[in-house]
Amino acid sequence: MALTTVAERFLAVWIQWKQAIPESLHNEDPVMLCKLLRLADVDEGITQKSLGLGADVIQSKTSKVMKILREEQWLETVARSGADGRNTFVRLTSDARDSLAKAEKTLTTTLRQAKARRRRRLRPPPSNMRIPSTFQ
Repeated sequence: MALTTVAERFLAVWIQWKQAIPESLHNEDPVMLCKLLRLADVDEGITQKSLGLGADVIQSKTSKVMKILREEQWLETVARSGADGRNTFVRLTSDARDSLAKAEKTLTTTLRQAKARRRRRLRPPPSNMRIPSTFQ
C-alpha cells in the first residue's frame, strides 16, 4: 500500500497505535502515555509521584492513567523489602512490555512503508520539444 500524503501516513500510524493499546487508553495523550510507560519500565519499580514528575504530568492525570493501567494489567505492584509502606512502587508487566514491543515493530514497519513510497522521476524532455535558443 503506497501512502502518498502526510495525513495518510499519520492515519496509518494512528490506527496501528490504537490497535496496540487497550481501548480504555484511546483518549489519553499518546506522548504522555509513552513517557509514563517508558518511566515505568524498570525492574525495581517507580512511585506514582516519580512517574508524574518524570513525565511532567499533573498528579490527578497520573492517578487516572495509572488506575487504568492497573485495571488493564499493564502495571504491577513491586514488593519491596524494608519499605515503610507509604510509597507503592509499580512497574510494567511482561504483557505490557510484549504489547509495546509488538506495537513498536508494527509502527516502524508502517513508517518504513510510508518512506518507501514511489518517488517521481525527472524525465528528459521529449525529443520533439523545441528548446529556446537562449538555453542552447
